Amino acid sequence: MIKSIKKGSYGDSRTGSRTAFIETVITSFQSRPEGRVYQLENYLVEDGVKRINGQPFSVSISNEKLSELDKFLKESELEFTKEVERVIVPLYGNELEWKKLPYGLLAYVKSDFLLDENGESTGKTVFWLDPEDWELTPELTELPEIPNNPQIPA
Repeated sequence: MIKSIKKGSYGDSRTGSRTAFIETVITSFQSRPEGRVYQLENYLVEDGVKRINGQPFSVSISNEKLSELDKFLKESELEFTKEVERVIVPLYGNELEWKKLPYGLLAYVKSDFLLDENGESTGKTVFWLDPEDWELTPELTELPEIPNNPQIPA
């Protein structure tokens, strides 16, 4: 769904710091009364080989934040449609949500900064990358770009 265009840092004191290109995908989501819970996986891409990094994890997004994302996407004038019998029709329900997910994930990653030892923002995203180091995966690049530091709180 999204990938880094630069190598990000990963590792720990036991394994040491290493770098690789990163891909992040949403594997599933669950709607709840208070919002949604997304299941994600990070992959490391090294020498053309893609492997999972760590365990799958979840991110919870409140209904308020989801509404902000919907507003942002509407203002971006993205159209989520498909062709049915040579007629362009809008997407609805889960099909629409799956099409919107990469944009929400990209906005989330570009605005979710790591904190330093004092709890202050480092201006860096996960894997110590800059916000502009993230983009949609190739199958999605024909659609408009999500700007750096979008005003969608994580």
